[in-house]
Amino acid sequence: MANQTGDATLEPYRLGLTLAFTRELAGSRVVRVWPYRQLLQPLRRFFQSGPDVSSLEAVRAVAATSGAPVVVVPTLLYEAGAWKARAELQGPDGGSVTERIETDPLESSLTKEAAATLIASLASKVEQRFDSRRWWFTRDRPTSERFQSLDAAQAFEEGINAYDAAEYSSARAAFAQAAREDPRHPLPRAWVSRVAQIVGDRNAAAEAGDRAEERLEGASGEDRLFIEAVVAEARRRDVEAEQRYAALASFSADDPGGLIELAGFLDRRGKTAEAIAAYRRVLDRDSRLPGPALELCRLYNSTRMNDASMARAFGERARRSYKGLGSRAGEGQAMLCLADILRVGNPEERGQARALATQALGVFQSLDLRYGLARAQHYVAMTARAQDDLPAAAASWEQALASAKAVGNTSLEGTVYINLGVTHIALGNRSKALDYYRQSYEMAERRGDERRAAYSRANAGALRIEYGGEAELGLRFVEGALLVVRRLQDKNFEVFCLQLVAAHYRFTGRYADARREIELAMAIARERNFVDAIPGLLLDDGRVRPGARHLHEGSRQRGRHEDRRTPHRSRPRTGAARGLRWCARGPRQG
Repeated sequence: MANQTGDATLEPYRLGLTLAFTRELAGSRVVRVWPYRQLLQPLRRFFQSGPDVSSLEAVRAVAATSGAPVVVVPTLLYEAGAWKARAELQGPDGGSVTERIETDPLESSLTKEAAATLIASLASKVEQRFDSRRWWFTRDRPTSERFQSLDAAQAFEEGINAYDAAEYSSARAAFAQAAREDPRHPLPRAWVSRVAQIVGDRNAAAEAGDRAEERLEGASGEDRLFIEAVVAEARRRDVEAEQRYAALASFSADDPGGLIELAGFLDRRGKTAEAIAAYRRVLDRDSRLPGPALELCRLYNSTRMNDASMARAFGERARRSYKGLGSRAGEGQAMLCLADILRVGNPEERGQARALATQALGVFQSLDLRYGLARAQHYVAMTARAQDDLPAAAASWEQALASAKAVGNTSLEGTVYINLGVTHIALGNRSKALDYYRQSYEMAERRGDERRAAYSRANAGALRIEYGGEAELGLRFVEGALLVVRRLQDKNFEVFCLQLVAAHYRFTGRYADARREIELAMAIARERNFVDAIPGLLLDDGRVRPGARHLHEGSRQRGRHEDRRTPHRSRPRTGAARGLRWCARGPRQG
């Protein structure tokens, strides 16, 4: 929305006015408008560091990215003491004006109220321009679905903008502000619930969902389906939530937003294969979208899929798309996903991973994206750990921990606790490591994060099994975690837990039981191609064979640390570190 009124007070509201104009057109039966969240992709570089967001260059970027046959360029005017709004209709080249549409003049001393009124009037005139049945033209969007003030629309836009940049703490604050500005509108509260779900604040998600449902009367179409789906998810009614997300995905065949929401829900519920299928359907509809490609990079790289070649292909695809759009933040997110893939490769690839993570860190620092900054520091630490640079890894994780706490990223905070524990084991600080595992478990319990709680308990159990003192308690920790990760189908971590159980049996002289667990772990590792786990399992198998037992007993007399298997130290990219790939998810999960 261009501002040619000469009134500087409207400048901060230009994106909010654009969102309001898009929402007005979204309910039309006559035209299909490009969704606002997709519009943000080509515009992001302009409102961050480029020319004016209404410049000819920006309009051409929108035209090229959307592929729309008509680009509507709206402008606010103030002439002869009255306000007006104008829409220029431009062709797909984003430059040639084919027609101008203007509203009637509006005399008012209330600047923001006049601007909001003119937006609705202008949208109506644009629809009439394309409706061949103008003599019985009617509006489809109920007045109750409009934001009741321009301040509410602007705050809501800031929330959407921050959410799409994966800046969840900023998004949550903006949506909460929109809810305060327009207490009757259900959509801001639904988005508060959505963000709270992502950052793991289940109580806040449920409360905001309840408040959104109380205000649901009057909402229709996509808004209503989205709110109902979010409310059901917040109440952990997964079957109902999936049905509502599926209905949202089917609502508009030419808008991939609903299908993206369904894919995200399936991902949050651990249905990785179904989520991948949904994201691929999105790309079948529109291959230019970078977000789904980034999500596929992360999902293929997860412990459930373990498909590095597919993950890398989609990661490179996302990076190229974001770079073409001029979205440095998006490109930084893609670099983090690629770094996560390369860090388990050969020495050259590990060096590339560290360079990518460091480059992404610079991007988030330069853009002052604080939520992304914490994640980038975490990835820098992981890539340093992959190169066995333990002091650098510990230092970066301490930075990530402070940054995660500052923005309320409890998911990442729990992940960092695990990794600091693993790293301090390697540095010989066992008591410190155990304290980090305890903090990670307590964080996971507060979040209701069963998977990460299992990771933390398994690592704490490994520490007790390896160094004695409370070996039986350690075994109980590991056995409990094993049941959880089996139910969650986390085969990678299942191998780790089986290896720990085998270690306990070996240390207590139960060699036949140890071999049974090792053989089970080996079968899974070979089936899933967990190549980094196989050498350690072969070594453990050799330790429990009859001919190797006397060596084992002799080494125990010299000291446990010389012979006992150290899952943390000798497998730096297994165990808890593998869990990182699930915990340190892409731009949406934080």
